[in-house]
Amino acid sequence: MKKIKKAMLLASADTVATLLEPAECGDEIRIFGDVNEDQIEIRSIDSIPRGHKIALQDFTPGEAIIKYGQIIGVASTFIQRGAHVHVHNEDSQRGRGNLRSEKTDFSRSHTISDEAGSMDRLVTSGVRPGCSAAAADGSDTSGISENRSDRLPPYPLMLYKRADGRYGVRNRIAIIPSVACVNHIAEKIASEIPIADAYTHPYGCDQLGGDLDLSFRCLAAMGTHPNVGAVLVIGLGCEEILPHELYEEIHSVNPLSDVLVMQEVGGTTEMIRRGCAVCHSFEQKLQEQKRVAADSSALIIGLECGGSDFTSGIASNPAVGNFTERICRRGGKAVFGETTELMGSENILKTHIERDEVYRFITEKINRIEKTASDLHVDLRGTQPSPGNIEGGLSTIEEKSLGGVMKIGREKIQDGIPFGSRAVASGVTFVDTPGNDLACSLGLAAAGAQIIIFTTGRGTPMGFSAAPVIKVTANEWISNLMAENFDLDLSDIVSGTMSVSDGGRLLFDRVMRTASGEETASERLGHREFSLYRISPILT
Repeated sequence: MKKIKKAMLLASADTVATLLEPAECGDEIRIFGDVNEDQIEIRSIDSIPRGHKIALQDFTPGEAIIKYGQIIGVASTFIQRGAHVHVHNEDSQRGRGNLRSEKTDFSRSHTISDEAGSMDRLVTSGVRPGCSAAAADGSDTSGISENRSDRLPPYPLMLYKRADGRYGVRNRIAIIPSVACVNHIAEKIASEIPIADAYTHPYGCDQLGGDLDLSFRCLAAMGTHPNVGAVLVIGLGCEEILPHELYEEIHSVNPLSDVLVMQEVGGTTEMIRRGCAVCHSFEQKLQEQKRVAADSSALIIGLECGGSDFTSGIASNPAVGNFTERICRRGGKAVFGETTELMGSENILKTHIERDEVYRFITEKINRIEKTASDLHVDLRGTQPSPGNIEGGLSTIEEKSLGGVMKIGREKIQDGIPFGSRAVASGVTFVDTPGNDLACSLGLAAAGAQIIIFTTGRGTPMGFSAAPVIKVTANEWISNLMAENFDLDLSDIVSGTMSVSDGGRLLFDRVMRTASGEETASERLGHREFSLYRISPILT
């Protein structure tokens, strides 16, 4: 007798379900979640990998396919009930520059469906009915009060206070090259100082206008980041990002800073010798600094996902959303970006935004990306979603986006800011960043994030120089394969033995421990990557 396989329905309006285990042709599939009476069991007519979708009805070509209560694509051919639904028979409606029409209106509002309640259900429950939800923060059984205007006392912490009034969770030295020519020198100095990081990048010359200004502002933001206790700017002397100007910008906020310029000091060896001397002096002063009493209201947490698969949207990202509600209730802030990966989630976003100007800001940024795809006559599929996303069960950018937006939970988006700007609004702020993992981390850190939560289903080791990165997965296989790279395994949410609320509680605890000084996996392994984000081509 064949074992009955399990699949999950995320919203009652959905016309596909997600397989929680692989199925062979002829297998009986039991549907869990927000099911209707006629959706309790279905027979597979294809072999379907774990995490991929099964059709709950017949689809005619062009008919909408619904998941999360939203349209995630359309059938590209006839699809029979019980069939495997994926890139071979489903088309995205977004980012299709290869189907460019001169009549395309990129200013349109992308209202997709009237149902936007799947986020509320996911961030307050488990993936299966009856999954326990441990109370937290003295609130209701889901851990989050339905009245999210209710605030709780800030969580007490010991942090590093900076001259500008902000607080850091780390106390490190940033060695910032103003130009790529001195990257090797920065790396050699950092290798001699245990608490130093080299912020190497390929730029500093051959940049124009807004691109040059953005690089300058981002380097300055790293030098004044609350996790950075001291800064050494190093330069060549003839670059476009002038090292003395960069130093002055940083020194006005962070007095424990200095600058060395190669064409003023001497060759490589002398630069390394003098740079090490400066940083050893910084190190002694930073070791004398002590953490002071603060609390969770001083925190800005970055929310990011990369290498997503089916578990991201049904488990790890909803758990992050539950965490987001917790940190905001205790006075903290959250920032999120990845503009490309909001494409198709506009209807969800609209329910989370009260100010029209914020909604317009976000949708204008999304439309800009679609227009670029149209101008280039390219289909975003293959990059969004990526080959790894597709293998992991995600077939369209809409599906990926709807899973990604779960990271904000039920919080309202209070503001939208450009890349390189600092977040000042309470609650959740959107930052216009690309989907590229390292560039997004830069945008979140420049916005002020002292810690970044990074969810992944496929696995990625990347950290970031300015902020500890907490790696989270709900994919049990990748958690076992890359165990040393993860801080939190939430795969029990997928199996139904842990609630999303329990996952949010575990995340809150992990973030508080990280803020108090506990190293993340990426920090222990030496993953402190950095790069700048370029917005214009090389013309000179």
